[in-house]
Amino acid sequence: MRLWRRSPGKGRFNQLRSRWDVLHPDRGWACKCQERPETQAQIINNVQNHLIEIAHQHFREDHLEFEEG
Repeated sequence: MRLWRRSPGKGRFNQLRSRWDVLHPDRGWACKCQERPETQAQIINNVQNHLIEIAHQHFREDHLEFEEG
């Protein structure tokens, strides 16, 4: 079941399409929003880089705790 059943207010269409809607284009009304400057591939790359950075931060923190403990 979709949580969104109808289109938002008309002012929403003057805003950029959300990154979520670029990656998951199943909300038909989102296509009426303004195009994003990033492509789907660029957004995916940004997400991957962010997750890699988070993983590296956790690894560094775990490694420091191991050395100190």
